[in-house]
Amino acid sequence: MPVAPKRIIKEIRSLRHKKFRQEKQAYFAEGIAIVLSALENQAPVQYVIYSPELLRSETAYEAISEARAVSRAMRLAPKRSCPYPDAITLWVSVR
Repeated sequence: MPVAPKRIIKEIRSLRHKKFRQEKQAYFAEGIAIVLSALENQAPVQYVIYSPELLRSETAYEAISEARAVSRAMRLAPKRSCPYPDAITLWVSVR
């Protein structure tokens, strides 16, 4: 399972700013419900970035497995602990 390169993380973080969203014609979505909805509705998802340590939902795990099969999912390398221990985060960059 590939780790998300710093380049991709920087690109996703840049989408916080309207200027970059307009320039790249992309946005990012965060959270299980919206990410699963994007994947289920076959949105043009560019990346799915997730933390395996926080992935507890069976449905989310299955969606990540499917996304990995088409090389869109990358795990987030752990750097620090999450300030919200029960939080589950999935990011998706959509074009």
